[in-house]
Amino acid sequence: MSKTLVLILMIASAILAPPVLANEVGFIYSQASNDSNWGINADWEKRLTELFKVGVEGQLQSGDVYLGDANFALTLNLPVDVRFESNNRLKGYSLDGIGSSTDLGASLVFPLGNTEWSAGVFGKRGNPFAPAYELTDPTDPTSAELIDSGIEIIEKSSLNLAIKGEFDKTVLDRTIEVGVRTLLELLGEGDKVHQLIVDLETGGKAFGVNWTIQGQIIAQAHGNVIRHDRSIMTGVKIPF
Repeated sequence: MSKTLVLILMIASAILAPPVLANEVGFIYSQASNDSNWGINADWEKRLTELFKVGVEGQLQSGDVYLGDANFALTLNLPVDVRFESNNRLKGYSLDGIGSSTDLGASLVFPLGNTEWSAGVFGKRGNPFAPAYELTDPTDPTSAELIDSGIEIIEKSSLNLAIKGEFDKTVLDRTIEVGVRTLLELLGEGDKVHQLIVDLETGGKAFGVNWTIQGQIIAQAHGNVIRHDRSIMTGVKIPF
């Protein structure tokens, strides 16, 4: 199946999906690991009652590397808010070799000044993606080398601690949303896997659509090996 056809199918799925699934849907272009990707994203958030708030967000991208994530959250409005989350990530070099990771957790959410912090535990399960190779010498079929895959999805289950902080920063009259997440493995077989994720996002409105620019850095330590991914994403979102 060609990448163009995959992208068309993903876009069609977003357009044909019931509007109730998202209050914003858009198209994105990203640059990561020397690869360019086109895709779609959507997010939806709604307060169902004074007690419950739900949120859904996700994206799908098609390029040399297939990327995607889907995140679900249910927040209980209590003296200290309680949030239940399911975070799911996809990554791979081919459709039949895509790996995934699933995080299920609960955390306490509390404001501190102009910031929002949360801390909680989550269980993680990972299924690795198939590796990819390239020829260092196009004329030599024996010169295949493993492509640097950046952040790897480790095949294991674990119990983890999550500490997250979110705040806004004004730079040159532009508001930048900053998010920092520290994910520490507490229990699991083999070498521990720890992650640090930094998100930066800004945006605005033009010609009736919302535009966004987002940067993300993910650092992962697995035993004595440290890897990282960096990406810049731009796109537009159309509100429903």
